[in-house]
Amino acid sequence: MSIIRLYRLILDITAIVLFIMIYLYLISGYGLIKTSTIEEYSGGLIGRHNVYLLHLNPMLRLGLILVTALHGTTGFTLLSYRIKSRRYRLATITFIHSVMVILTLFLLAIEFS
Repeated sequence: MSIIRLYRLILDITAIVLFIMIYLYLISGYGLIKTSTIEEYSGGLIGRHNVYLLHLNPMLRLGLILVTALHGTTGFTLLSYRIKSRRYRLATITFIHSVMVILTLFLLAIEFS
């Protein structure tokens, strides 16, 4: 399997995972504001207690940070493979990976402080 196919596979998988995680955060966020509406539309599956468990779960936040970093890194790296010059492509990939590592470490430092 080539590196580009691997990046596309990772991008596809992380896109689905990110969609589900962001949807859960949106629903739980609205549940904090409009609890009765969310309970009504979910058929009672998402109540006030479940909303707090979802929205304040540190493992879900950690997963969101890591999956977003992986998705961003693979997406921008895949995009950089369109650059024809090998030297500029490697410089761009190095820059992308460096920025993503710094951003991820910054978010993890905020999460664990």
